[in-house]
Amino acid sequence: PYAGSSVTHKLHSGGSTTLSTFSLETVELLEQGRWAAGGGYILASVGLCLAGVLLGRALVWKIL
Repeated sequence: PYAGSSVTHKLHSGGSTTLSTFSLETVELLEQGRWAAGGGYILASVGLCLAGVLLGRALVWKIL
């Protein structure tokens, strides 16, 4: 393994728990029959995530 493997593992684990929490919260909303809230949560989460990536990329390209 390379020197940064523990850092990579920690970052991967953090992403996995975030995705698990998102999935669990979404399923709970849908199981409660809160379809609009569940759908809105999915759209807002994915939309904001993609917007953050696009903004981050744009800022990096502007700096470089």
